[in-house]
Amino acid sequence: MDIQLHTHRHRLDLDNVAALDEELSDNAIRLAHMTSAPLEHFCYPSGVWSEATWPILSKHQVRSATTIVQGFNYTGAPPFGLKRLLDGESVHDPEFEAEMSGFFELKRRLLGR
Repeated sequence: MDIQLHTHRHRLDLDNVAALDEELSDNAIRLAHMTSAPLEHFCYPSGVWSEATWPILSKHQVRSATTIVQGFNYTGAPPFGLKRLLDGESVHDPEFEAEMSGFFELKRRLLGR
């Protein structure tokens, strides 16, 4: 298990991305008491993200950030705009297997999504 950055108050206002600076600082201060691992990965809150946040993430020595956009990451994917599979109780085993096998990724590509 690895503990990494999110935001301290679980918010990201795209009209005021500078506020992310304080969110990351506050979150890092709290997490430093829980882990000795470097805090260098970030997960955007509630699926809110924008390329405008990337300079702030860089300032905090963040190396990667995940969105809730589903799909595979290929060579050259932007490290601050990584896709992922959002797993949970509502994702049934066949859906999970279809994501992990690449079937759904193929389907998204064929449908142009």
